[in-house]
Formats: sequence, C-alpha cells, structure tokens
Amino acid sequence: AALQINDRALRRLPDEGEFAFRAELPPGSDGAPVPLLRYSSVANWAPVPLKVVPQWNLNAAQGAGRLIVLLRTNPNLKKGLRDISVRVVVPDARTLLSSEPKACWQREEHELVWNLDFLPPEETPRRYAATLRGAAPGSPPATPQPLRVDFSCEGTTL
Repeated sequence: AALQINDRALRRLPDEGEFAFRAELPPGSDGAPVPLLRYSSVANWAPVPLKVVPQWNLNAAQGAGRLIVLLRTNPNLKKGLRDISVRVVVPDARTLLSSEPKACWQREEHELVWNLDFLPPEETPRRYAATLRGAAPGSPPATPQPLRVDFSCEGTTL
C-alpha cells in the first residue's frame, strides 16, 4: 500500500498526527474537483473507512451559502464508526440559518460542527446540510475550509 499527497493542495499538520493535513485549494479551482490524496493498495481491497464529499453552493442574492456533506462508511467495516465529528470553518459567515441534522455553530471560530454518535457500515451516503448567512448584508460567506473529520472504531475493522 502507498499514500501520495498533492503537495500543492495539502500541508501536513505535524502536531495533529501522522495523517493530519490541511487542504488549501489552489486559486481558480472554483469548485472544480482537486485530487488531494492518491492511495494504492492490494487489488479489490478498499481500506478507506469513511468517504467524505463536501459541496458548496452560493446564493449571492440572499447573501447565504449552503454546505452539503455526504458521508459514507465503508460497507466492508466489521463494526461502524463511533464518535464522529465533522468540523467546517466557514470564513465570513455570521449566522447558521438551518441545518439537517442539527449542527452547532461556533460563531467566534466561524466553525460549523456536526457530532454523531455512530455511523453503521452502509452503501448509501448520509447527507448533512447547513445554510449560513454572510457577515455583511447581501454578501455570502466565503468557501468553507478546512473540513476536518474525526472518528473512532473498535479493533480491526476492515
């Protein structure tokens, strides 16, 4: 197995652990997919326990942004994932207008947090959505970054 990171978009966070990174998307990416990691393993074996797909939509007329995060646990997990925390920093956001399921808005840090007790192994992604208002009237929040996901599991899970 081998892990290759995109050095133009990822910076290691040595104080956070061996596999902690901060993603900084290159200017001009404008929501286009940017490969962050390349992982190779034994054929027909997918050891990634959790797939995370963030989507960001702006509504400049309403001065709001909508974040959707899709989470899918690997269906081959023996047990699910526990104590999942999804954290998203949204610069220039002032107010959390709505979220589904319920999220916590930490205004001082401009951070949106979903805390989940358990995600079972499954094929279908779960959807988490939030709408945030920008700091200035008529001005939507900036693109969220970074997105951080923490979780725990019991024993050998794959």
